[in-house]
Amino acid sequence: VIDFTTPYMSLGLSLIMKKTEQEQDLFQFLLPFSTRVWAYMMLAWLLASLVMYFCARISPYEWYSQSACVPVVENQFNAFNSLWFTIGSLMQQGSDLAPRASSTRMVGTVWWFFTLILISSYTANLAAFLTVTRLNAVDSLDALAAQSKIKYGCATGGAMFNFFKNSKIPVYRRMWESMVLWNATNESFVKKTIEGIAKVRKGGYAYVIESTFNQYYRERDCNLTQIGGIFNPSSYAFAVQQGANLLKDKLSEAILQLHKEQLIEGLTDRWLKRFNISGKPCSETVSDQSNMGTLDVDSVGGVFVTLLLGLALALILCIAELIYRSCVLASRNKV
Repeated sequence: VIDFTTPYMSLGLSLIMKKTEQEQDLFQFLLPFSTRVWAYMMLAWLLASLVMYFCARISPYEWYSQSACVPVVENQFNAFNSLWFTIGSLMQQGSDLAPRASSTRMVGTVWWFFTLILISSYTANLAAFLTVTRLNAVDSLDALAAQSKIKYGCATGGAMFNFFKNSKIPVYRRMWESMVLWNATNESFVKKTIEGIAKVRKGGYAYVIESTFNQYYRERDCNLTQIGGIFNPSSYAFAVQQGANLLKDKLSEAILQLHKEQLIEGLTDRWLKRFNISGKPCSETVSDQSNMGTLDVDSVGGVFVTLLLGLALALILCIAELIYRSCVLASRNKV
């Protein structure tokens, strides 16, 4: 009965959702390794120090005289020096202690190999954790359908509602079943788009909406984002009486000419992006995520806290050493 001209606008269904805020952790520098790995690393450090101390005390080649004039033999690897040697290697700083015996050198070699692999792995993961900004954990329709934490829905009784209801495609069918299940607790379907957008702004909810409306709301609220691309694509065109080829061709030629002159794109920009906006649309606003390589205090603050705690502990130990030495001298002098 009717025929259509060349489409003058393409659109489809899309998902709109509130941008997820990146969670900041003061001790984010610890995240590259799990708690078990950190615990095993401490145990490995203590074990390597213990084996170094044991081998150094047993091996005769670690006992030597510091000077030919002084025949007293000494061993540089006491308990504290053994711990200092291994922790210096772990921190990639080394120490002034050098193993002399084959056994202690073997301990040092395997410990250096262990720290080489461990520190390389830590550095690679640390760079990823500190410099990569995590955007939405759900970045596609498939990812959204595969989880249940973030609820989603659409307006009831419309074309989108019937699209999911009658779809035979597995991913859409799975989404429909989830929306029907969540509707029992009023977590999926809404009566109007404005209700869906209100739920989106609260967070934890994704709304199925036409791509043109998606852009309209995202240009006016910079906290909203589109998840994935467009699905179920469709187009807008003029309907003409079937057989009216002359009118159809005239309209199609005019539409193509308007596209060529970018008039339709200009109207889209005017009404979707700039209508009823006092400032700049969100797509032209500079995002705070432009400096993705810049680290804030929230990301590395734990390092400063660790430094302050270490310096405070060093001061406490210094005072304790002073008191202990004073007590020893006073005891010797019987003061």
